[in-house]
This record gives sequence, structure tokens and C-alpha cells, in this order.
Amino acid sequence: MVQNFGMAHSRSTTGYYAGLLTCAMMVGRTVSSPGWGYVTDTWGRKPVLLIAVFCTTALSIGFGFVQDYWTALGIRLAIGLTAPIGVVTKTCVTEISPPSFQAAASAMYASSWLLGSVVGSVVGGLLVDPKSTGLAPSGFFADWPYLLPNLFTAVISFLSFVGVWIWMKETLKKKDPLLPPTSEAPARTMWEMAKDPLILLLAMLYGLNSFINTSYNELFPLWCWADKSKGGLEFSPADIGWALAASNVILVIGSQLTFKRIVKHKGLKWCSIWGSVFMCPVAFVIPWISYSGSQVGIWVYIIIMTFVFYLLNFTVLTSQIVMSNNCVLKYERGKLNGLYMFIGSAARALAPAVMGAVFSATANSGEPFPVNYTFCFTFLSFASFLMWFFSRKIPASVEKTKEALLQSELNKASSDARPGLRHTVVKSLVVSYK
Repeated sequence: MVQNFGMAHSRSTTGYYAGLLTCAMMVGRTVSSPGWGYVTDTWGRKPVLLIAVFCTTALSIGFGFVQDYWTALGIRLAIGLTAPIGVVTKTCVTEISPPSFQAAASAMYASSWLLGSVVGSVVGGLLVDPKSTGLAPSGFFADWPYLLPNLFTAVISFLSFVGVWIWMKETLKKKDPLLPPTSEAPARTMWEMAKDPLILLLAMLYGLNSFINTSYNELFPLWCWADKSKGGLEFSPADIGWALAASNVILVIGSQLTFKRIVKHKGLKWCSIWGSVFMCPVAFVIPWISYSGSQVGIWVYIIIMTFVFYLLNFTVLTSQIVMSNNCVLKYERGKLNGLYMFIGSAARALAPAVMGAVFSATANSGEPFPVNYTFCFTFLSFASFLMWFFSRKIPASVEKTKEALLQSELNKASSDARPGLRHTVVKSLVVSYK
């Protein structure tokens, strides 16, 4: 798309403008996420999710009809502003799952995004520009080269809208017997939550991991697309789609059992720490396969290494999602996820713009290691090391939800016959959590 709109003159210089396209949506999410967090805790989860899915449907169709780069950029920004799907779904995952199923439910949530990546990679690679691929040599879809993959997205989004409208039940209960009246223990503002040391620590780790994940998602296709003389692999869009799809298919199949078993035996904090530290060497060694002369070896290597990197990142990210939701009570989770989405989206907006430009500059620099096409991957390795270092400071209390801790304290006090004890325990615990 970037080259077709005349924004880049070669494969190795597409990174900057491709990065801006990814960045635009994340900028929209960064700006809108705090507001959507408040709305989610006020209106409820279901109406906000319906708005988000409807806007995604309409704007996906609009993106399929773009004729210039700047219109595409504007629509991507609009999608970020009007589609708070991540804010709502991360909040709902915790609320619909019993405590014993929290980790598994969050893993299913993360796997759904991976499945979307698989389908998106294949659909994008196969359906884009059907005139040049021979899928539609002439006619309506040949005249609009980006409509088919976006129409596919719009259909899926519309079906999701119908499913949410019919089957989803509201998970925000205005009256929860476990919680005291909010007048006695009022919900914190987003700014007050941001000053909580634990919430701030997990938010910063989530932002760092979001930067790493988005950077790799940006770097991998740029590296595969780049000229061989610049350290790239010169893959076609379809080749890149199949490589990502193969890695993610394996990940979708294996991540559920792997994550649940590790969490069961080692815990969420262990997953975050060791997943981070193992990402360091994996990120560092990935780009060196470009020196290989075996095409089969290259394919096997990138599929396996991308799978390993995504599995480690999946493990850390899912652990962070669970631990973050465990930090607050139900009536604060919408704002909390709005805060996390704000930080995560800012990181995801920064990553493609920075990494796209830096990769283009270093790949074309003509300099030896480390200031060549491997530079960005080395930087991701260092960022993973930082994430490991700070993950060690996470307390063990985040292994359980606040509601579970509350219920545990109430059970301990259940034999005490003093009137009003239950209410006093709940109120004091809620206040102490803040």
C-alpha cells in the first residue's frame, strides 16, 4: 500500500510510512482509552462493546475504499478513537470467570487475538490487490485493491455485533453483595490509581511489553520484505502472511495448555519473570538467519523462532493482564483497563513509528554489526532484559483477585457473631487496598 501510494521508492524504505499507519490507530487509542474506561464503568460493558464493534465494522469498509495514503492514515486514527474493544474485553474476562479459572480465561482471551493474527495474516496476504494476484483480474474488486481483506474484517465484526447484542449479558452489577456502598468506599479516579505503586509498576511493565510486541510485529514483515543486500529476505506479502500464520497456528494450539500448566505449578509472577528473561536471547538471534543460503532452512528457522518469541511474549502478556485485573475491585476495573490501554496504546503508537524509521535507517546504513539490520532486534533483547529486571519487584499478592482475598477474610470472620462485623471487614479491607 505504501509503495502503491508513492510514499516509498524501494522495499527497504517502506518502514517509516508503514509504521505511521500502525501508529495512527494506537494514537487514537491512547487519546480515547481513559474516557472509554470511565464510560465502561458508568454505562456498562455491553453498550460500549456494541459501539466499538459497530465502529470497527463501518470504518473497515471505509478503509477498503481509500485512494491515498493520508485518507488511510485518517481512517486508522478514527478506528483507534472509536473502538475500545480491548478496554471492555479485558475487563469482562475477569468478571465472567471464577477465581480458579482466571488464568485460563485470560489465556483464551490472548489466544483469540492470536487467532485473529493468523486469520488476518492469511487474509491480508491472499486477498490484497486481487488484480495482481489473479484472484480478480478485472471488475469491482480489481479497481479497489484493498477492499476484499477489509470487507472480510467488516463481515466478522458485524457478526460479532449481532452475537454481542443477542447473547452477551451485562457483567457490571450495580449492586454486588460482596462490596460496600461506593459512598463509604468510593472508587478512585484514574489519576489516583496511577499513583498506586503496584498499579503503576504493572502498568509500566504492560507498556514495555506492548512496545516489545508491537515492535516485533512491525519489524518482522519489514525485515522479511527488505532487500537481501540490506539483510532482508525479499519475501512477497503472501510469503510474509504464511510465515506469520504458521507461527501463530502453532502458538494458538500450544499456548493454552502450556500457559495453564505453568501458571498452575509456578504462578503468574514466575511466568512474567522467566518469560521476560528468555525473550532476550531469542530476540537477539532471530535476524542472523539472513546469512543462510538454504531457503528451506530459512523458512523452518523463522517459523520456529517466531513461534518461540510469540509464546514467551504471550506468557508474559497474559500474566500481566491477570495480575493487573487482580489489583482492583470490580467497580474500578473499567477505569483500570482504560489506564492500561492508555499506556499500552501509547507504547504501541511509539513502537511502529520508531522501529520503522530506525530499521529503515540502520538497514540502509552500510555499517557493520551492531548498527545494521540487526540493531532493532538487539534493542528488543535489551528491552526484554529491562522487563525481567522490574518484574522481580511484583508482590505475590497479585496471584489472587481482590474479591477472592475479601471473601477469604470474610470466611475467617464468619464464626464471629458480632452484628455488623461483615460490613466492617469489607469496608476496612476495601479502604486498605487503596
